[in-house]
Amino acid sequence: WVVDAIAPDTQILTKPSDPSNSSSANFTFSGSDSIVSSVAGFECKLDAASFAACTSPQVYSGLADGSHTFQVRALDNAGNVDQTPASYTWSIVTSVASSVTVGTGGDYTSLTNPGGLFETLNNSGASSSVTANIISDLTGETGAIALGQLPGGFGLTIKPSGAARTVSGNGAALGLIRLFGADNVTIDGSLSGGTDRSLTLNYGNTAGAAVWIGAASASDGSSGNTVKNCVISGSAGTTIVAGILSGSGSTFGNAAEAPNSNNTILNNSIYRVQNSVYLSGANGFDQNWNVTGNVLGSTVTADKNELRGLLISGAQAFTINGNQIGGVQSTPSTGAATVGIQLAGSLNGGFVVNNSVHDIKNVSPSGTGSFGIEVTSISPAANVTIANNFVWDVAAAGSASIASNGFGIAFDGAGAGGYRLYHNSVNLNTNQTSGTTAALYVSSNLNSAGALDVRNNIFANTQTAGADRYSVYSSASSSVFAAIDYNDYFAPNVGFISASPMATLSAWQAATTQDANSLAVDPRFVSAGDLHLRSNSPMVNIAVLIASITSDIDGQSRPIGPANDIGADEMIAFVNVFGRVVTAGGMPINGAKVSLAGGGSGSRRSALTSPFGYFSFNNVPTGGSLTIAVNSRIYTITNFFTVITPYTDTTIPNFVADPLP
Repeated sequence: WVVDAIAPDTQILTKPSDPSNSSSANFTFSGSDSIVSSVAGFECKLDAASFAACTSPQVYSGLADGSHTFQVRALDNAGNVDQTPASYTWSIVTSVASSVTVGTGGDYTSLTNPGGLFETLNNSGASSSVTANIISDLTGETGAIALGQLPGGFGLTIKPSGAARTVSGNGAALGLIRLFGADNVTIDGSLSGGTDRSLTLNYGNTAGAAVWIGAASASDGSSGNTVKNCVISGSAGTTIVAGILSGSGSTFGNAAEAPNSNNTILNNSIYRVQNSVYLSGANGFDQNWNVTGNVLGSTVTADKNELRGLLISGAQAFTINGNQIGGVQSTPSTGAATVGIQLAGSLNGGFVVNNSVHDIKNVSPSGTGSFGIEVTSISPAANVTIANNFVWDVAAAGSASIASNGFGIAFDGAGAGGYRLYHNSVNLNTNQTSGTTAALYVSSNLNSAGALDVRNNIFANTQTAGADRYSVYSSASSSVFAAIDYNDYFAPNVGFISASPMATLSAWQAATTQDANSLAVDPRFVSAGDLHLRSNSPMVNIAVLIASITSDIDGQSRPIGPANDIGADEMIAFVNVFGRVVTAGGMPINGAKVSLAGGGSGSRRSALTSPFGYFSFNNVPTGGSLTIAVNSRIYTITNFFTVITPYTDTTIPNFVADPLP
């Protein structure tokens, strides 16, 4: 006879996916044994149950959401049992809960990796809107799984929890976070529900974008999404294509196959990229893009953008409002242009208002220009208003090709028209070594009569050496201007038009047959980089009323005096300053002495805090920096002073006393 002491072996052949959105599970399995005996049968168990006889396939139904473990072991004819049963653990998620945690020890360990939240939502959906609380840094995100549309119109909010968090990775998917056909997704970096930027998105693939918003098909765009209160950048030492890119979901950088509409980009800091924001809309127009209150670019040389602050094309009813765009510098050998804000492709209705654009530099001898705001759109009736913007510190390396120089605002779209240029302040104050510079440039490509309405702007070129310097350089004929008047032209040469330079205002007026109410005088900015007006500015109270422009770059109502002011700033002579002094626990400090000095305020002023900790200074002259300091006989206040330059009524952050010993 033969003694068989060898146990059989067991293999699971098919099993459910992990995670699974099904409450059923189907397993098939097999066994193998020595040549002496053969497999006689199997025993199975699920979770904490005992092993019981079973056959392949083994089917379970009505399983609860959560983690499950299936085991199976073979038995042979000699009575030997597999001592190491085949085992498989998987999770069932038939619907994601309304609030989940993502990170170490959380419900999910990742957002975008296989088995992470995005894959679960794609497979299982949700029965309500979902909040994903990021409870630790997510340093290994691959971006492999793009998020699609949740059923029922439900949304997803991604936010940090407990402390500031970082989501980072350098996967090959060309996006750290990809939304393809997804609607109603909010990425909110605030811990407080306010405006703090406590979520960092950091991507290391130089060919990709930190956030890629894409159309999933020709009928499924990504709409109703918001990215706000985040810090977005390429990884240290790495410049990626874009911080936020919208367009096609199948070909990176292409126009969207279907409109990506009603999306908002709000209060983010986006740098160390080629483009902070790159929006390539559909042929039928993306609707209602809102890009507001962002900081695009960096003051740190190693972190500056290489190409643009923002580009938008294929868009209708868009708003670009109140952004700080600065710190764009080309590589030394690029053949491209550098741009603060670029309006491209086809457009149909929009506003570019209240933005500050500066430090836009092209240092490449082969570069094709540097532009604060550049319009390359080819729409003949774009219906776009560009108003209340500050533009300064724009320069290129210098070129004999006119279009490849530094310009404040430039129009270069073939056949384009329908642009209103109102109440902008431009100061080209950084010398360019050669070539031609102008605060306003109009290319010969812009050949449609009446394409531009240009009123109430300051076009200053205060460069002192190098290039030929103009307020306006137009290669197009004067017929391109539907209206041009009530502007200030402050430069060595007022303009260039009809193939001739116009050194004086009278020569310019004769060439345009307009501009009867324009000036050519020093606008008296506060400084070369602060384009607010001084109280003695000749721009005050001389602009023509434009009914659609009811406020200035600071949100102050127009007019303050008997008439509007030329430029983006409506000068206000006096403002009020408010503040509060509190303990470390937030309780008011009564009787603290607060002083104000500097600017045009004259002698030092002082005030005592009220029983509720408040103080105010009324009728403070504008036009300079103010130092506000606080002193208390009882409390120590380490951060006891702040410096502000107010141009409207201002409430400063609380002074907070150090904790008592």
